[in-house]
Amino acid sequence: MMLTKRLIYYKLLELKCYFFYFFYPNRNGKKIILFAQGRTGSSLVESLLCSTGYFEPTNEPFNVIRKGEVWFPKLFIRGYAKMNKSPNFLFHVKFYQLKYDRKRPVIPRDFLDYLVSHGWEILFLNRSNKILHTLSLMVMLKRGQSGKKDDKDENLKLDLDLEQFEYLAKMRVDYEKEEMEIIKGLEYFEFNYEKDLLDSSKHQDTINRILDYLNLPKKEVNTRMRKVNNKSFEDLILNYDDFIKMVNRNNWNKYLE
Repeated sequence: MMLTKRLIYYKLLELKCYFFYFFYPNRNGKKIILFAQGRTGSSLVESLLCSTGYFEPTNEPFNVIRKGEVWFPKLFIRGYAKMNKSPNFLFHVKFYQLKYDRKRPVIPRDFLDYLVSHGWEILFLNRSNKILHTLSLMVMLKRGQSGKKDDKDENLKLDLDLEQFEYLAKMRVDYEKEEMEIIKGLEYFEFNYEKDLLDSSKHQDTINRILDYLNLPKKEVNTRMRKVNNKSFEDLILNYDDFIKMVNRNNWNKYLE
């Protein structure tokens, strides 16, 4: 029942977005695409940017599992931007939400080209450490949720399915290659989770650089979001010795540094 109510709500929202697209004028303001895979810190970035007051959260409008499949993605997202209270608009999209998750696939590059041609700008967020990236996914699956807004120690321990882990880590590598091909030749602001977000002391500087790129005045940022796991690999992973063997077999030792 709750699932049905949620999907009905998002379908009505979608219809409202089409109405705004066709019957309301464009609004002056920054229109931003946050282009990133899952577990890269995109929700954290959205939270930090929204804390400036320039943007409002949209929480992945193309998440098919939670919100259903949007009929006309290009018209929907432009209508959503017109309907938004703020003249600025930010949304996060993963390329596979367009290409693989839908029954009617959308070509990601065509989608980006269309929005860029209408004045939208791209923030490209990635992760360089594929081990940490995949572990983040495994931690999320273990917890049954993604976000964390308190400082309580959850005492996480993972008994990893190493075949699954290896498969998912290689998928992250393949996905990154596909992402790079999709955005090749486009203008975008690129930043990295490990370099720019992992250490919370860098959050303000990172958002300052993004605001400079967008020609928006700097503002102080904050977030309730907290890092889920602060343990070392050895403390987190129960089958650590087998995990290290798998890492060595794939020449992924650099990700352990």
